[in-house]
Amino acid sequence: PAWSIPSGLLRRRETASASSLETRLGCPLKWVFQYSARLYPGSTAELPDGFRLKGNFCHQLLSEALSGNAQLSPAEGAARVLALFDERVARDAAPLAHAAQALERNRLRAQLVRATRNLLTVLADAGGRVAGFEVPIATDLGERRLNGFIDCLVSMPDGTEAIIDFKYGGSTHYRDLLQNGRAVQLATYARSRFSARNGGVFPSVAYLVLSAGLFYTS
Repeated sequence: PAWSIPSGLLRRRETASASSLETRLGCPLKWVFQYSARLYPGSTAELPDGFRLKGNFCHQLLSEALSGNAQLSPAEGAARVLALFDERVARDAAPLAHAAQALERNRLRAQLVRATRNLLTVLADAGGRVAGFEVPIATDLGERRLNGFIDCLVSMPDGTEAIIDFKYGGSTHYRDLLQNGRAVQLATYARSRFSARNGGVFPSVAYLVLSAGLFYTS
């Protein structure tokens, strides 16, 4: 299609993020609206729906429960996450605290326990330890500055790193992205941590689908 728009909307951007790259590749029109014209939905549309609410809440609890506790066993990690869940649900995920949401709340608790146990089991088997959550990206991609945050950065015994991106659902979707070479977000994060200091080795990358407790890795 031919667009007739002010040329100023297509001005060069000095920074990029994984989400902006995914949007530009997937829907250039949306990219122009969001990143150039800066047109966004109203504040009501930005309230998290149930799917996003669960993902954000789980991500927050995992980060807080496991930060700085590299030697936690799967059982210990699950216990920490559950304690935080019960303490925070009414404050940070209020819709789930309603009596009518008891089934969904208990289902989410079980999903979070399974995901925590699997995460810590995989780390223990690989000899890795959590180096940080929400680790900021600070690197250049071509002539642009790359920004964003890595959900979970892992240090491996041989000095290499691994990157785990948390997703709440969509397990087949993220599996397909990896299989088809379209996991732009993971590729972007791996590029941000690539350096000659680790022998020019890119970090291993993986999605952890929280609702299913599944790892998908390249």
